[in-house]
Amino acid sequence: MTLEPKPLRCQCPEAFHATILDTLPGNMRMTACLRCGATELADAIVDEPHPHDVQLLGFEIHDLTPEARAWASAWPRFIERNRPWIYVSAAERFETEAGLAAIATRQQDQGLRATLLSLGAPAEHPPESLPAELYGFREIWHGLQLNDDSPMEELLDAATRWNGPRQLAAEVLARRTDLEPWAAAMVSNFDERNRKWGRYMITQFHLTGPQVMAAIRCRLSEIPDDSAGEIAELGRVLRALGPAAASARPEVEAAAERIKDNYYSHKDLQELLAKWLD
Repeated sequence: MTLEPKPLRCQCPEAFHATILDTLPGNMRMTACLRCGATELADAIVDEPHPHDVQLLGFEIHDLTPEARAWASAWPRFIERNRPWIYVSAAERFETEAGLAAIATRQQDQGLRATLLSLGAPAEHPPESLPAELYGFREIWHGLQLNDDSPMEELLDAATRWNGPRQLAAEVLARRTDLEPWAAAMVSNFDERNRKWGRYMITQFHLTGPQVMAAIRCRLSEIPDDSAGEIAELGRVLRALGPAAASARPEVEAAAERIKDNYYSHKDLQELLAKWLD
């Protein structure tokens, strides 16, 4: 395996290197040059001869078909040293480092979905030759297809899968006006997947209305004693909601008594109860 000293084989300064779209698992990156436009999929190869002594050995450049390179290169890119990240379009170029530094003054507070759509995303489906290493790009593309007409179940699946387009789905969900009835119905559903979605909505969007709180209190009172895991999950939801969830105190006290033999779950509920007293 031949390693390159940089993730791009162009001769431009590294200051012009930008990450396309978003970071990928591990040390894999799709990198673009904001000066000449070159793009590569590269894996940073490292060694750790001693604990906490990580040494970069070089970059393994992965071959891409012309179709896969063109599709992956069409996405916006950002410079990781800027916080918050400032995205630029695939077509934008900078001749000087001073011009590049000026992008830090740009304002992009419209959310990831609107940013990607405004700067340009591929209109066509991902090509069949797109490698597995770029699976995350495929997920983001599918996430951009989500909209206000997408089924709730599809939005929630995308928002809660570890490798799904979480942020994009959450931004679409945030625009809905019916989150509370959906969350209230799901948090006490017979299906654990639906209950997980209900807990996600309540936590993500800080839902503390009467419908939601009544559903949580009802569910806490009916969870079997051998389901300490779900009780603990609801405890974490209530902790995230803060003082607004204190109306559930009687049900939490009863649940804590029922699972007192489960050390960690009981301890979590006791800490929640103590927090409400502060």
